[in-house]
Parts: sequence; structure tokens; C-alpha cells
Amino acid sequence: MSHCSPQFLPGPGTFFFTVRLKDAGGDLLTRHIDLLRLSVRLCQFRHPFTIEDAVVLPDRLHTIWTLPRGDQDHAVRWQLIKTTFARHIPHAAAQGPGLALWQRRVWEQPIANAMDLLECRNLIRGAPVHAGLVTDPDDWPYSLASRAGRPDRDAHVMHLRVINGGR
Repeated sequence: MSHCSPQFLPGPGTFFFTVRLKDAGGDLLTRHIDLLRLSVRLCQFRHPFTIEDAVVLPDRLHTIWTLPRGDQDHAVRWQLIKTTFARHIPHAAAQGPGLALWQRRVWEQPIANAMDLLECRNLIRGAPVHAGLVTDPDDWPYSLASRAGRPDRDAHVMHLRVINGGR
């Protein structure tokens, strides 16, 4: 079952992204999940966007963002997230300096309609299972979809909305 909010329909500023570490077998993103979350929140504070859905795997993340109307500059947002994370990761954990942690390219796909949105949400939901990390997607702790039935999810979403300017 999809974790799709019934009132959300994609618009011209809605994108699906995949961002990967250079070390395909690494686990920096989940091992340092709090730093990743703070990096995203800092970016949201400086350059607002809404996270519609997301999953963090050990070496990559998939996410759906909606950018403010008239603002399509997701590249500056990803650059800030990647740089903040890389600058604050403990040196012993990193294999190289700064942005050398990340693959250069961010894979992006505009979401044009409800079918695109459903496909991307299904990919996000199934990613931990496909990666062999869990057998049930609800068991993966680093996914907004798996947090849907947990009491702390509403606090997490509310916190992101406050950072997004109360939207």
C-alpha cells in the first residue's frame, strides 16, 4: 500500500531524487543519520522545500521534494546538504576529503502526475527490502513511510513543517 497523502498532487516543482555515496558498500548515511538529518534541516532553513517522502539506506537516499513555486534550484540544495554532511563527518569515518564522499551526480526525475508519484513512492517504500536490509519495509527505521504508524512520526513531520516556515 502506498503512503500517499490524499490531498497531495504533484506540481511543477515536485522531484524524485537519488543521491549516492562513492563507497557503494558504505554505511555512513545510516551510521551518521543524525548528522544527515541536521544537514537537511539546515538546508531547509536556508532554502525551503518540503519532503513528501524519503528513505535513507546505508550508502544512498531516495527522496521526493516539492520546491517553492518559481524555485527549481535543487542543485544548490543538494550541494549544501552534501557539503554540510561531508564537512562534519568524523575524519576517521570518511574515506576522502569533503565532497569525495559523494558521487558527483544527483539522479533527478520530475514528477509530472499522480502515476509518477505512485511509482516513486513505491520505489522509496520498497528500497530497504530490495537492498536486502529488511523483509518488511515497515521495519526499516530510516524511512518516512515506515514511520507512518508510529507516534513519533507526527512530531517529525511537524518539525519539518516549522522549519519550512509553517507550511
